[in-house]
Amino acid sequence: MWVEVGSQFVRRWQAFFYQLERLHRLECDNVNHLWLLHYLFLSMINDDCKAFQEEWNAHPISGEGHDQSPNVSNMLKEFSSGSHLLYIGHVTAGNG
Repeated sequence: MWVEVGSQFVRRWQAFFYQLERLHRLECDNVNHLWLLHYLFLSMINDDCKAFQEEWNAHPISGEGHDQSPNVSNMLKEFSSGSHLLYIGHVTAGNG
């Protein structure tokens, strides 16, 4: 997973920030520059991180899970353990 985090998520932002250093004189040791980076880009970085997480959790994993995504695998574990019944029972009891 960490290889994919680096190749599909981190490297794009890293290249962008290096370009800001080279072409636009971003100073990574300047607290004002760092504050501005946070202000301008943190929400976009968080959005990209969330999108990567959602894609990762939906992609099929081969092997023991029989090509199921982590989302499907977790759901099946909940069904097999009966933990989903606790939630359904709670909702039913709360509605009654």
